[in-house]
Amino acid sequence: MRVLFFLRSFPVVSETFVTQQIRGVIERGHDLLITSDHPTREADIALQVGMDLVAHVLYRPRGQANRYLRALQTLGLTIYHGWRAPETISRALDVSRYGREARSGWALRALLPMLSAKARAFEADIVHAHFGPAGVLAAILKDLGVITAPLVVTFHGYDAHVVPRRMGPGYYDRLFESADRIMVGTEFMKSTLLALGAPAERMTILPMGVDTSRFRQRAQGEHDGGPPIIISVARLVRSKGIHDGLLAFQQTLRDHPQAEYQVAGDGPERPALEEMARDLGIADHVTFLGNQTPEQLAERYAKATVFLHPSKRGDDGWVEGQGVVLAEAAASGLPIVASRIGGIPETVIDNEIGLLAEAGDWAGFAAHLKRLLGDDQLRTEMGRRGRRLIEERLEQGRLDDQLIEVYQEIVSGASARAEL
Repeated sequence: MRVLFFLRSFPVVSETFVTQQIRGVIERGHDLLITSDHPTREADIALQVGMDLVAHVLYRPRGQANRYLRALQTLGLTIYHGWRAPETISRALDVSRYGREARSGWALRALLPMLSAKARAFEADIVHAHFGPAGVLAAILKDLGVITAPLVVTFHGYDAHVVPRRMGPGYYDRLFESADRIMVGTEFMKSTLLALGAPAERMTILPMGVDTSRFRQRAQGEHDGGPPIIISVARLVRSKGIHDGLLAFQQTLRDHPQAEYQVAGDGPERPALEEMARDLGIADHVTFLGNQTPEQLAERYAKATVFLHPSKRGDDGWVEGQGVVLAEAAASGLPIVASRIGGIPETVIDNEIGLLAEAGDWAGFAAHLKRLLGDDQLRTEMGRRGRRLIEERLEQGRLDDQLIEVYQEIVSGASARAEL
């Protein structure tokens, strides 16, 4: 098959699960094209993918942040490219039909790569959009007749919780009408999408997986004598709850004074979190690692003792939809302490592969950390069960096979309808 991935931005450090899925499609012998906004930082490319994948990308013009400059950009792009498909470009700017996406010029910028000779020659059999806003753009291009292949849209989290609050009810109506299949990773996400009006008969639960071969379990007795290491992996924003993690770690140090806390990831909250660690008097035991390559992260997991994920509901409504880092930690044989919120309990089975506390309950996190650090056998048993659970339910290869089956089912159905 020829698969067109329709993305917001590519590559993105915090979305390695998208990259892994793309690689899975390629490894199964299918042709691939990606259309995307430019990545926010060139460093993302070095951190996440090789140039082999970047070579598959048709980048859209990056929109200007200032609305006046954005309007001038839209005018310039219209004049410069208008000769290529004047009627289609004019329709892409129809505010009465496409609203904000037309007014901001986003629909036009998404359209332009699809008018290229490379995109026209590709003739996709199926289009797969990741994240709701990208799906909205794909649905617009489908309405414009630029996309004619069946459309699959995968929702992940913020797109189901934050975006509808910002954009208002009905924002996804066109997408829900146009998409041939809507995918989510958890039952929690399915219920969220159903409440937004998604068609139940076209929904599929297909989690984002992990390649377990990339993660090695910490052997029993490995690193004995070294300090216990608690690790969190997250984008450093308030909703990831790392400030609660620091409070929990401060309490944990009272019983385990040699413990270390490593925080992998970056984001706008990093300066405030570093200052908080100093104010709490624990800075000597806390290391902010910044963004890590997948290889570096796998090594961090292998050397850690417990994984901490104190995620919480954001002020903007965001809540964890699945949490792929939880699967990575479990694949590494790490017991997990996490929040009982969103889709997390569907991966972290409480008292089986980890211990859950209510979101924001840093004292509860601390109690769980102390219990795990003080019980070698419990950590080992939970780590083994976690690895086995990921192998059975979230192994990347198995999920990639299921994804291709879904593609084939949709394409076959579309072909059958076309023949009627």
